[in-house]
Amino acid sequence: MRLILTTLALSLIPAQAMAQQCVAAQVDALPKISRPAAEPVKPLAKHPINVYSFVMSWTPSYCAGLKGPLKDPGDKLQCGQDKPPFGLVVHGLWGETDGTNWPQWCATKAPAPTLPQLQKHLCIMPSAATQMHEWKKHGACGPWTSGGAYWQSVARLYAKLKKPDLYKLAKDGRMVSDAVVHAFVDANPMFKDNEKAIQVQTMPAADGSGKVWLKQVHLCFEPKGIEKGSFVPKACPAPSSSELFIIPTLRKPA
Repeated sequence: MRLILTTLALSLIPAQAMAQQCVAAQVDALPKISRPAAEPVKPLAKHPINVYSFVMSWTPSYCAGLKGPLKDPGDKLQCGQDKPPFGLVVHGLWGETDGTNWPQWCATKAPAPTLPQLQKHLCIMPSAATQMHEWKKHGACGPWTSGGAYWQSVARLYAKLKKPDLYKLAKDGRMVSDAVVHAFVDANPMFKDNEKAIQVQTMPAADGSGKVWLKQVHLCFEPKGIEKGSFVPKACPAPSSSELFIIPTLRKPA
């Protein structure tokens, strides 16, 4: 696969430190999330779950793509210059049928996460609205008895995983996706015999430079027992990118 040469010109504190240094603001009200008209209901009966993807987003890429002053509370927490830099934060945990199909927006009687439960997890997923969205779109299709139980599983898995310091691993500001995979394997022995359970996703640079940025890391697991804390790696539905990418500087809000 073609390699894209890129450069890096920055340094940040280690990514592992971000959650420990986070002090989240109080969430005043439960976010109101409804299904977008463009996103159809995909019932579990027609879209069975064969694998779970635990997805972590790379904060510098997300923040560097934001324009103008920060208004969203989650963006202020994650990208505000008076806050410690975040590294890999939770995007979500969702079931997939294969690489192109998955259940979503399932009908459920399970209660949504409460305000204190959302508040509790802001230092691994800085947006309460995104937490609620992930529960309603994905978590409600799974085996969890409540939104609180879903986010408890997410937090347990996030805490279990050791996150490599990607800045420290980058050489001359360049990194190949395979290096991220190997770093996760070295830090987490559970992936030693299943590197295909780790997928690296890149994105076009938001600054219009034509470069490539790291976007997300997907870690894939067997569905059975995941709600009880059984995290058994399974090959991801889609292959990992093998592009060479950069890690952009953390955005400084206007």
